[in-house]
Amino acid sequence: MAKNSKKNKKKKNNTNRQASIQKKEQLERERIIREEKRNRLINIGIFVVYAAILIVVAFHHELWRDEAQSWLIAKNLNFIKIIGQLKYEAHPFLWYYLLRVFSIFGLKYDYITVIPVLLNLIATYILLNKSKFNKITNIIIMFSSCFFFYCGVLTRSYSLAYLLVVILSFIYKDRYKKPLWYGLLLFAIMNTHILLLGFIGGLILVDIYEFIKNKENRKSIFISMSMFVLGLVMYVIQFLKTVSSTGKGIHFEYLLNIFDQTKQLFYSSVNADVFYVVTILAIITYVVYLVCKKEYRNLVILLCGILFQILFATMVYNSVNASSLIYLNILFALIQSDKIDNFITTITIVIFISTFYGTYLLISNDYKYMFSDASNVAKYIEKNVDKGSKIYCELLDFCASVNAHLPSKKYHFIDYNTNKEYTYTEYGDYYKILYDQTLYKSYNFLDKKKMDYFIGSINNKEVLEDRNSDGNYELVYETRRKVYFSGEGYVIYKHK
Repeated sequence: MAKNSKKNKKKKNNTNRQASIQKKEQLERERIIREEKRNRLINIGIFVVYAAILIVVAFHHELWRDEAQSWLIAKNLNFIKIIGQLKYEAHPFLWYYLLRVFSIFGLKYDYITVIPVLLNLIATYILLNKSKFNKITNIIIMFSSCFFFYCGVLTRSYSLAYLLVVILSFIYKDRYKKPLWYGLLLFAIMNTHILLLGFIGGLILVDIYEFIKNKENRKSIFISMSMFVLGLVMYVIQFLKTVSSTGKGIHFEYLLNIFDQTKQLFYSSVNADVFYVVTILAIITYVVYLVCKKEYRNLVILLCGILFQILFATMVYNSVNASSLIYLNILFALIQSDKIDNFITTITIVIFISTFYGTYLLISNDYKYMFSDASNVAKYIEKNVDKGSKIYCELLDFCASVNAHLPSKKYHFIDYNTNKEYTYTEYGDYYKILYDQTLYKSYNFLDKKKMDYFIGSINNKEVLEDRNSDGNYELVYETRRKVYFSGEGYVIYKHK
């Protein structure tokens, strides 16, 4: 009896212990579920606030000529003809194809801001829910000028690049398990913007190393590399005649100005040396960290992406808008860190918070001034100019943003220098006269016959008034508010 009593007691104790363990595990599971639910609610709250701010800022932004040019090409050319046009644009096809799809489904130019906003919000949602950064760091990344303004407000290919690189960031560690998806992302990213070629090159170098080192992954690497090669073929098709068509080439002598060009890439539209210095020091510190931690794959990807953009900006063409792409390289590398420790978090915060003043300036200037007066000019033309009128333009670029707001084929937009009618800016020989200002060499150019209207830049009003000394043309429209972007303020002259 005593023996049975002992056994029963032991059994009871074991049962109680197991029940206690199960209860603790259940409580822990419930705690984790509550924590996850709380995090989801917080993330939803952050996302909703971010989305509201982005939508308000983006739909206040006035579209300008670079945004209009892409739309006009996509709207007026079919998918095959778009490829033929890109040798003049030096931008890959994917963004134009996306615009083309939206155009086919009836989206109007005045509402195309919905495209970058949608792409940005998808990327931001993924970042919030997949990133290992804490919430404060995620918020700083989201509101940096490179991602909030350039990749969310401007209707350019940067927003598409942002989404694609964010997706790649979170599947990269499983790239050999999903080689087709990985390869498709490589193809898509390199055909979104030419400045991302260095970043893609870094990824490919890592894959080549893995191909040589690890036999198990060779099939997967071959599949993804095939997509990369297909992307290179597309580059040849699109850009084979770009240099001869545009006159733009590689200028090694410009390397003497590499410091000034690099500053523009890291300013994010802010003329303050302190932000540039802080950013560069943070990146150098991060590079040293990668070397010390022997994270050589990450180092190769980071350096290939950054150095390619710096060299391209120095020797070929520089644009402060493209600074967002260099920050995409940096974000990808940071996300791939083995561990998001205090150092990585600090570096991330320093790099992206340095662009916050740029965010403030870009938004405040967009509200304080007009980014472009094109929509008002288009409204004036629709109300006051007869259909079929010939409208000559000082420069094609200036008129593209006006033309995009107007219904097709109602008016004839004609380049003064080439006498060609156009719906989008056809470059080619135009590059040779773009900065020559041919019209100003002809003192009486406003005496040109059959020129119903002439649109010029508000910046050149005094010159135009001087050329109109005989009074053959009447000034019928003039941009009154200060315009933030050069060339987006207008004067319109009508033949008397």
